[in-house]
Amino acid sequence: MFPDVTTFLACKEFKNKFVLISDSQVNGNFMIQHFLVQALKSGSMVYLVSFGQLLVHYSTIASKLGVNVSKCVSTGQLHFVDCLTKLFNNDTMPDSADPLKSFKLDQKDMSLRPLYEALKIEVEAQTAKGNTCSIVIDDYSILLSLGVTLSHLVDFIHYLRVMLCTDTTNGGPLVVMTHCDEDMDEDEDGRLLRDHLAHVCHMHISATGLKTGHSKDVHGELKVQRYEDDSAQILQFKVTDRNVHLFAKGTSSAVL
Repeated sequence: MFPDVTTFLACKEFKNKFVLISDSQVNGNFMIQHFLVQALKSGSMVYLVSFGQLLVHYSTIASKLGVNVSKCVSTGQLHFVDCLTKLFNNDTMPDSADPLKSFKLDQKDMSLRPLYEALKIEVEAQTAKGNTCSIVIDDYSILLSLGVTLSHLVDFIHYLRVMLCTDTTNGGPLVVMTHCDEDMDEDEDGRLLRDHLAHVCHMHISATGLKTGHSKDVHGELKVQRYEDDSAQILQFKVTDRNVHLFAKGTSSAVL
């Protein structure tokens, strides 16, 4: 995880919290990596649900942050759910011992209920053993372009939120990443999804591009909105190979 980001968020644990991450005109995927590594280092059981990347993508970046993803998978701490493959592969063989491998996503119905039910079985089994569970969902908004309705997407997050955020003992964070472009009229559904999830989350972290355009020294702005105390804060950021540096507007080392 990134020290500057941890300080900025002013919270080391996000138990029972729904955290929304969104980006527009800039890549905010470093925030998913931050929460993934944080959850793994805390010892939480992690369910990484990806709609756009393979496991090797997360493994490569996490290794730079001191986490061996392959080891976490082999020990059972990390469960990787490759949902993009599930959408286009109906030949998955049932395996009652592992619901996350046996569930299927219907291309016609496009309901996420089978995924929810598989996660529910896994999470309830782990929490019954006293284990904290975290769910991290990456590139959720891509489902809009695949034909999943906005109502299905909203309902799925609602049920996950109820499952994790009401368990005051073993409920870890629910972290969801969405993408939308503010200046593109055709991305209205993306904005609607983001705005709805922002309305029901505990914290919304949004990464946006600079209004002045691309800069090699400042990659964008990061805003955190904490709805529990109605506070907000904005810093600028620069992403390097192994870190994310945050600083107040106009205080970049390239400016000073």
